[in-house]
Order: sequence, then structure tokens, then C-alpha cells
Amino acid sequence: MPKLILASTSPWRRALLEKLQISFECAAPEVDETPRSDESPRQLVLRLAQEKAQSLASRYPDHLIIGSDQVCVLDGEITGKPLTEENARLQLRKASGNIVTFYTGLALFNSANGHLQTEVEPFDVHFRHLSEAEIDNYVRKEHPLH
Repeated sequence: MPKLILASTSPWRRALLEKLQISFECAAPEVDETPRSDESPRQLVLRLAQEKAQSLASRYPDHLIIGSDQVCVLDGEITGKPLTEENARLQLRKASGNIVTFYTGLALFNSANGHLQTEVEPFDVHFRHLSEAEIDNYVRKEHPLH
């Protein structure tokens, strides 16, 4: 059976896969994650998941490589990673009391035979109204920057 590679350095993705109690390694994909001007959220996460998985194929022949990406859409606009605490607060204020759609793209690439399986799953999150204290507390405790 081929070895499993997670094309990610995200501690959250690593923790998710660890819950399955299967053996895998993590590797950093080399992908430009800049959205293209004509891409829908669905197209963006699908492309990035595929590129992340396929970018590691030459380093990991005969492996199953998982690539994944997620974007948040609020008021019809893709919201990027906040990168700063102030941006995280701004995003949470915008989400407060609204419905936010997350698109998750997943790609499983068999580097031995080139077979690629993909899936995109949208899901809506209904945010309750958040107070400034709740937003500050969340940002301080969770560090949602990346």
C-alpha cells in the first residue's frame, strides 16, 4: 500500500488526519495561492487542492498525496486569511449575525499512476451576534491568523 502524504503544514489539518489514527507524513507544497480574477470560490479551492497534491508528486513517487484548501465567502466575497489580529477582529465583526459559506476542496493524488480524485464541499455557518469582548477573547485565545 502506498504511503500517505498530507500536502500541508497546517497544524489543524494535521490534527484532523491524526484523529483517523493512520500513518502519514506532512510536506509543504509549493503553490501560489493567489486567487485568479475569474475564479469562483469552488474553482479556487479545487485548483489549490489539486496543485498542492500534485506539487509533491516528484518528491514522493508511489505515494497517495492529499491536498486541501478552504476559503470563506462573506457577502459574496472571498475572505482571505486575516494575518493580523486587527484583520481577524474585522472579519469576525463582519461575520457576526451573518451566514458565512466555507468551501473546502480536497484532492487525493496517486503519484504512482497519476489518478486524481477531487471533491468540493460548501457549508454554511450561521454566526450568532458576537460582542466586542467575545471577539477580543476569541482572537486572544485562538490566534486565528493563518
